[in-house]
Amino acid sequence: MQAVRKELGEIIFDLNNNELSTRFNEHANSIGELILHIGEVEWWWINCTILGNKLTESDRQNVFWDILKNRDFASKNFSVQDCLKIIDQIRELTKEVLANFTDGDLERLFCYETSWSNGKHGASLRWILHHLIDHEAHHKGQISMTKRLIRN
Repeated sequence: MQAVRKELGEIIFDLNNNELSTRFNEHANSIGELILHIGEVEWWWINCTILGNKLTESDRQNVFWDILKNRDFASKNFSVQDCLKIIDQIRELTKEVLANFTDGDLERLFCYETSWSNGKHGASLRWILHHLIDHEAHHKGQISMTKRLIRN
């Protein structure tokens, strides 16, 4: 998780606020939206799945919540440092939660429900961690490609 986050930081460090908000076409997400989406997904898996908390209206007010759906990132005028601060705060929560687990908990199942799938599902702690790493790495690739496209 730390390696992928470090690589993400290396890709985005020199972007200005305008570049963070730019979409290379009308259907694409901006780099800033993708960065906050990475945090949104991590926050959901940790808070709503591992900790078992229900999503509240207060949670929905978080700047990262539904960021890909709302598409209002540009209005925030966030810098790279702002985006990194948000996702790094989420990562600190993740580390605090994970500190309560051992290697023996990796196969422990956590149940969850989503609005986009029917019924309850289960995922092991190992799968959740793998998913978080894979998800961030996937979007890191999108961010890298988007940066190249908006700078050409």
